[in-house]
Amino acid sequence: MGLAVSSKAATAEAPARPGASSGSPEEPGRPWRRPGRWADAVLLVPLAAVAVVARRPGYLLSHAFWLDEAWVADSVRAPLRQLGLLSSSTPVGWTLLLRLVPDVGPPERLRLLPVGFAVAAVVAAYLLGRRLGRAQAVAAGLAAALAPSALSYLSLKQYTADAFVTLLLLWLGARLAAGWTRRRLVWLCLVCVPAVLVSHVTVFVSMAVMGALGLRALAERRWDRLAWLVPLGLSVAAVQAAAYLALAARGDNAAMQRVWAADFVPLGDGVGPAASFVARRTTEALGRVGFGSWPLAAAVVACGLAALWRGRLPVVVIAVALLGAELVAAGALDRYPFLDERTSLFFTTLLTVCGAIGVGSVAAWSARRLPTLPLGVAVAVGAAALLVPAARASALHPMPASTTHTRPGSRPWPTPARSSGRRCPSWSRCGPSRRRPARWRSAGAPPGPRTAGSHTSPPTPASRR
Repeated sequence: MGLAVSSKAATAEAPARPGASSGSPEEPGRPWRRPGRWADAVLLVPLAAVAVVARRPGYLLSHAFWLDEAWVADSVRAPLRQLGLLSSSTPVGWTLLLRLVPDVGPPERLRLLPVGFAVAAVVAAYLLGRRLGRAQAVAAGLAAALAPSALSYLSLKQYTADAFVTLLLLWLGARLAAGWTRRRLVWLCLVCVPAVLVSHVTVFVSMAVMGALGLRALAERRWDRLAWLVPLGLSVAAVQAAAYLALAARGDNAAMQRVWAADFVPLGDGVGPAASFVARRTTEALGRVGFGSWPLAAAVVACGLAALWRGRLPVVVIAVALLGAELVAAGALDRYPFLDERTSLFFTTLLTVCGAIGVGSVAAWSARRLPTLPLGVAVAVGAAALLVPAARASALHPMPASTTHTRPGSRPWPTPARSSGRRCPSWSRCGPSRRRPARWRSAGAPPGPRTAGSHTSPPTPASRR
């Protein structure tokens, strides 16, 4: 991810010529040889270990759930017929996956699921970087493991799944663009369908990837590809829209709109204030990428995007640009918080990976000649000197204090901030009072003001945090 292989197998993962016909073999310019997959597997093992260690599993398995986590953990006890009441704040697929965690150890064992998705994100980032070379793959995998924004939120939420789905779909899109086949297109579309059940940001990412593929096919006048992209893309959009209406639409209410009003682009205040808001949030997001202050981080990310473009992966660059534009549009339409630290974690993690690909590309280029080797070493060391301390600071940031009520010999459950007097569901224990308003579940959070221990979910058709 040596015995001799056929030329067809050796070039199965190489980029295709811009004018190649549909389904034609990929040119052997950037071979991905089957024997090298063992080397890729060996490199992935320490990268995955870094992702696990960086998340301090001992701390995750011992720190009691805070309020938002307790709601998610409590959903595991709900009957399957009531999943519709829970999916407005947490994707239904995430709740189902939590049920697969073995019932061994303390309740905090459920945090192993986000750790597992963090490891999967490392694999997806490695595969994306591998399209350019092994140095870029290692850099991308290490960046996914140590992305400061990803290490800042280690709670029992679907943030790591968001990052994994983003990187996976971009890799599938790059793989399809490098060697066009209808089978790969169908695989991309099939992955988009179940992914939306685990991560609501799949809507954004799938639109960006399909749009990038369509724009490239349009620029190259590949009408045969457009004939497949358009109907399959519309089919994916229809399925995702149906999933939203059936499982998450109830979380879009006036209360959530008020809570997240400060995170929307204030387009109603005029173009000037809106542009200032977008610029401020963008610089703040770049500051969380992990490569120093925002001007330096922007330069590193731009270097990564340039490396992807020069590596004949313009689809990835276009998809990243479209994804950013979608976030601006969704924020302007009050449908998604614009570059909020939690809800846009997938985007800042993607930028960290892109920047690391740029660093890996410079290192790989400099290693070809002895005079330029010191330049590559300096760039790699400098990037590590910026990323590692930022990752360490984020990983050591404490999780919110527990707001649970724990009885001896029982699992911790949230103590309601306020009770409406409704009867508690039969499957749930609601603390000492045993009463929990049913509407808390449909709203995604307890009523009342936001506190440090309670965050609410954004009212967006694409995400219900």
